[in-house]
Amino acid sequence: MLERLVSTGFFGRNLAEAAERFVTRGLQDHFLSSPQHEVFVSYSATDRRTARELTELLEQKGLTCFLAEKSIATGARWKEEIRKALIDSRIAVIILTPNSVTSTWVLYEASACWALGKPMAPAALYVSLGDLPEIVRDYQCRTLETAIDKQMFADEIVAFCAAFKPKKKG
Repeated sequence: MLERLVSTGFFGRNLAEAAERFVTRGLQDHFLSSPQHEVFVSYSATDRRTARELTELLEQKGLTCFLAEKSIATGARWKEEIRKALIDSRIAVIILTPNSVTSTWVLYEASACWALGKPMAPAALYVSLGDLPEIVRDYQCRTLETAIDKQMFADEIVAFCAAFKPKKKG
C-alpha cells in the first residue's frame, strides 16, 4: 500500500515514510511518553459534580486528569484545548448518565476516541447499559452506583495507566 501511494505520487517519499512510522510506532511512542494528562474525563456539563468527584478520586490515586471546567483557562479556545487534551491523554473516561448519553459533545469525544484508537473506559451512572450510545457499546462498561464501585473503577484506571509509565532505573 505504501509503495503504491509513493509510486502514484500521492505522497512524497518522506511523507509516506513518516506516515508508516506513525502507524507502526506512533501509538506505542505516544503511550510510552509522558502526557500532560493521563486521563481525559468526558462528561455532560449537567453532571459536573459527578465528574469532579471521579476526577478527585483519580487524582488522589496519583493520576493527572483533564477536566474541562478545571483544565481550560479563561479565554482559551476551549474546543482546541479539548482536542489537544484528548489526543495527549492515555485513556478517556466517558461518564454516561441520562444527560450525557444525549450530549452532542460527549458523543463527539467518544467518537474521537474511537477514531484515534484511544482506549475508552465507559462508566455508567443511572443509565441502562442498553441505552448507551452505539460508539461505546463495544467497550466494557462499569457501573458507578456505590462508593465501592467508584473505588474499584479508579483502581482499574490507575492500573491501566501504570502499565504505560516508563520504568524507573534502579
